[in-house]
Amino acid sequence: MKTIRTLLFIAGFALLAVGCKNANPLLDGDPQEIRVFSSSSGALKSSDILTLEGFTALTPSENDPLRSIRKAVFLNDKIIVLDNRTDFKNIYAFDEKTGVFLNRIGYQSESEGGYNEVYDIVPEPETNNIICLVAGKMAFMTYNLSGNPVSILPNGMYGQHMAVLPDRSYIVYNEFGATDISGMFHLIFYDKSGNLIKRMDPYPPTSDGWGYEYAGFLASGNNKIWFNPPFSDTIFSVSKNNFSPAYVLDFKGKEVPVEVRKKKLSGWDTDNNSFLCEGFATAGQYAVFHIFDEHKTVLGIFDSASGNFYNARDFNENDWLYPLIQVGDIFQKNNNSFALVLEPRRIRYMMRNNKINMEDLSRKHPGLARTLADKDSENKYILLYLSTKKIGVSEKDRI
Repeated sequence: MKTIRTLLFIAGFALLAVGCKNANPLLDGDPQEIRVFSSSSGALKSSDILTLEGFTALTPSENDPLRSIRKAVFLNDKIIVLDNRTDFKNIYAFDEKTGVFLNRIGYQSESEGGYNEVYDIVPEPETNNIICLVAGKMAFMTYNLSGNPVSILPNGMYGQHMAVLPDRSYIVYNEFGATDISGMFHLIFYDKSGNLIKRMDPYPPTSDGWGYEYAGFLASGNNKIWFNPPFSDTIFSVSKNNFSPAYVLDFKGKEVPVEVRKKKLSGWDTDNNSFLCEGFATAGQYAVFHIFDEHKTVLGIFDSASGNFYNARDFNENDWLYPLIQVGDIFQKNNNSFALVLEPRRIRYMMRNNKINMEDLSRKHPGLARTLADKDSENKYILLYLSTKKIGVSEKDRI
């Protein structure tokens, strides 16, 4: 079972890095190569590529504090937030337009109807319900948006992330917590009745029994399901019956050697390698994700049409959007946009150190400028909604 490791999440990026390239005879397809060097010379601005479509400042109730955003789901004009990075596990519903707290969804309890160690939430196809991956009960638990339990379906495993296909079959991402059902495989497939169908992408026994919050994922977006095993350089596209490489990142030889890759990593294994971090979204022709590279975590933006890769740290620092996109988890909002989370401590840092050009921001987005200037916002989570623009030509075309 994955353990939430706050200290590793804060400090581990400076110490942890492992890359791997999965080789599996079942894989096919022609993946796009992402050459991880920036196509920006420093003259390009963040706002040349990204458009800020809007934002929501979440306002929790006095009795329902928001301590973290592990996952945000946008459903029926509501934002469903999974808050599980502390001992308190909660699922909250907020109004998307106003950010006002609406209600809890379910409750933390080992008793009937409650969830225990909930690790992921996804919308149920064609309903306004939320399905939860509950490791503590080894089950899929479904709640309606009013917060009431609808059903529980045992799955016999822990799991870290999940996806639900249109026919209501399930895919679960298992990091390194084997059970009799999951075995030592990263992808577990179930039918809509919870029957085990298949297991794919095995991992070595030497890796079992450990979980990492900052690497490895199963994510849904743009009508596709994306999979990335821990410390990997490959993003796979997952279907009901198979998975295949969609993007392969070229880290210029900084991947971790195979012998290290097979170990149960402690956090002190290497400090000079690169890998994909947790989180992936698409927006138009762009893929957006975080990587650990050059001893730091950075937001990467890949233009699948031109083949250009952009490191967000290499954009023009004088642009009003630059500081807003440097730090924050990303989640798919719709087929054309993604959400980036500004945590309270990040907001406090930017405002107290004058990192934001408030004059430019006030001209571009006066509502966001007012919200950030409000002292109460320094204790709120803000979701920024970003879409992408088509720009320029590829590096190959320039040569």
